[in-house]
Amino acid sequence: MHNNNPDHGIAGCHNNTDRTVTFRAEIVCGWAPDVSGQWVTLAPGQYGESSGVCAIYSSGVGSVGWTIQ
Repeated sequence: MHNNNPDHGIAGCHNNTDRTVTFRAEIVCGWAPDVSGQWVTLAPGQYGESSGVCAIYSSGVGSVGWTIQ
C-alpha cells in the first residue's frame, strides 16, 4: 500500500535469478473489484515495480500479491 494513498497498491520485485522474470501486482480492493497492475519484465539483477489503484468507492487496499508469468 502506498503511504499517501490507501487505494494504491504496489508490488516490488528484485530479480535474483539467472533468467528473465515477468510479474504483475494483484491488488485486493475490499468493497470494489480487485485490480491487476501492469506486467513488468526484469532481466537478472534488475528491480521493478507494478502497481494498481482501487476504485474510489473501495474500502482501500486489503492486500497486494503478485503473479509471475
